[in-house]
Parts: sequence; C-alpha cells; structure tokens
Amino acid sequence: MSDRFDSLFEGLRGQDPPVPFAPAPAVRRRGRRRAHRQAAMAGVAVLAVTGLGAGGLVATGGPEPGPGPNLPPPATGIATSPAGTPAPRPELTTIPPGRLLAAADLAGTGWAETSNELLEGEWYWDGAQAWCPGFRIEDYPSLRQRRDLRTVSWWRTGEALPERVDQIVELFDPGAGAVNLADVRRYVQLCSRRPAPDDPVAPIWYGIEATGFAGEESLLLRVEPYHFTADDRIEPVGEFHHVAVVRVGELVTTIVYQAGGDVREVARRAADRLG
Repeated sequence: MSDRFDSLFEGLRGQDPPVPFAPAPAVRRRGRRRAHRQAAMAGVAVLAVTGLGAGGLVATGGPEPGPGPNLPPPATGIATSPAGTPAPRPELTTIPPGRLLAAADLAGTGWAETSNELLEGEWYWDGAQAWCPGFRIEDYPSLRQRRDLRTVSWWRTGEALPERVDQIVELFDPGAGAVNLADVRRYVQLCSRRPAPDDPVAPIWYGIEATGFAGEESLLLRVEPYHFTADDRIEPVGEFHHVAVVRVGELVTTIVYQAGGDVREVARRAADRLG
C-alpha cells in the first residue's frame, strides 16, 4: 500500500500549487477578521433568543445598551468615497434624462402626462408680483446662476376629484443650489400672509410643515390661497395644496402636489432621481 502512495505522490513533487499560497501575515489577518465576525454573530444570536435588543432594554427600564457592532451607516442616497466622505458629483451643464418624476413614482395608477403653462415662467414663485408688493425677481441672485430647467406634469381623473402633480427641476452653477433654497425661504418670509383689512389684493399664505425630509435640503409648504367673493370680500378659496422643494447638489426640484398620498414620499423619490 505504501508503495502505491509513494508512486502517486512522486508525480506531484516539484509542481506549483494552482493558486499561490497567501503569505503568513495575510493568513493571520483573515483569521482575526473571521473570529471577529463569529463573535459579532454570536452576540446578535444571544440578543434575538433572550429578547434583550435595544427596544427590550428600554421597555423594561433596564440599562441603556452599549455600542453595537461596527455596522455600515444607513444608505442616504449620496455616493461616498472609501473614506466615508461624499464623493464629488460630476458637474452638469444640462439636466439629464430620467431626473424627473415618472408615473411609477406617484401613488396609485392611472397617471397620464399632461402640460402646464404655469410652469414655464422665469421662476415658479414670480407670480407673487401680482399680490406681494415687496417682491422683485431681481432680488433673488440664484436665478442668474441657473443653467437649465425642465418640467413635467401628471394628471389623474379616476378618483372622486381630479389629481395633479407638477414638477420643476432646475440646475444651478456650482454652489448656487443652496443659494436657491435660501431664496425660496426668503420669498416665503416676505410674501406669505393672511389678508389685511381693505386689502387691494387676495394673498397666499404658506405654512412650513416640515424640513429635512428628503435630499440634502428640503422644505414642505402648505399653500392656502385667498380670493375675492362676489361682494368684494376676501375669503379662503376653501382648498389647500402642498409644495415640496428639495435640493440634491446643484439640482433643485419644486413639486406642486394636489393629490392623495404622502407628498414627502414622492419628494424622496424625486430626490433619488436627482441624486
């Protein structure tokens, strides 16, 4: 029997292995990493069996949990470099296809693309010139640094009331996207108001409902317009809608939302497309 094994192994002498052997330091590093993973998994298994996860500790009044395993950070939709810092985005000169909302991004089915001439102005907010005496479009510097603008509108008639979602996407020079968000805030602060006695115009009131819910910066506004009645009184129109403004890099989207569902979820989907 030993002669047979000797003859089999004789032909293997002097042959190189099919894959070179790893150096000893690399083998030791792999062993340490494997041991750390096994220890972390064992800890997770113990917590799952005993019910002593973070929620269980808080609910029973026990001590706060210590730092957990070194898990990766949650996804934010922003590309990062190996060091964990945001990776630089390529500088855009136009808005690429696919950056606007699609029907699949909206709640429900039956959406059809339509048009909206109101979105084709110099700025979505420039209609305030008719009822906000202090508004001057030249006071908003980001508009002079806008490179491109695209719009899309969606319409659905299958519900009790027609639903509509309009979107504007604007591309700004480097650094001017954040300036545009500041311009929107300044506009809201200047022009949002309720009617005053003997008011010659019917105003619009903007209420800030949320910030920081999508993209790098975001602003959710509740919009309540007023109108003149037949006897020249100013009253609320009786309906409101939402406007969400979201910035991702130098792209800023404004979503005019007159539909059911959560506008913040639609805004997050829009931010994902911008990113």
